[in-house]
Amino acid sequence: MRDAVEIEVCGRHLPSLASFYSEVPPGELLAIGSSWETLEIAVNRGNAAQLLGAERGTPIIARSREQS
Repeated sequence: MRDAVEIEVCGRHLPSLASFYSEVPPGELLAIGSSWETLEIAVNRGNAAQLLGAERGTPIIARSREQS
């Protein structure tokens, strides 16, 4: 099910949702469901906003694989 969605933010594509931060190497971008039931864009041991040049209100596109 996690692979059924593709996330795009600031022109970067994240091919699936991660279950936990360490699922990707340090410094790598990931999308993960938060405990607040929201979608979080993060970097394992890093800062996603700095990496992407993103700020509050930056659009995030989430689509099913069937739509891509």
